[in-house]
Amino acid sequence: MAPDVVDAYFVDQELYDEFSLKCLELDHDNTLTSEEKQNEQRDLEKILPEKFRNRRKRETEIKNLYFNKGGSSPRLTFIDKVRVKRKFDSL
Repeated sequence: MAPDVVDAYFVDQELYDEFSLKCLELDHDNTLTSEEKQNEQRDLEKILPEKFRNRRKRETEIKNLYFNKGGSSPRLTFIDKVRVKRKFDSL
């Protein structure tokens, strides 16, 4: 396969992989506050193609529906379960 075809096919995935690695680095950076990490992550999201940004937005909405602010205890009602299912079906 020609290099330009390979690049065109995989460039989005490479950008997402780069984003993921940088987010992991941020998570383990003890010199930053949670707020600073969130700001950095928002800046990193700008390198992502729009389809990945939209998907991350939907995933975040799903997580927010499913978890309390602490991120650990589920608080789903039946209506929430229906919303989560619809969100996942739309991915």
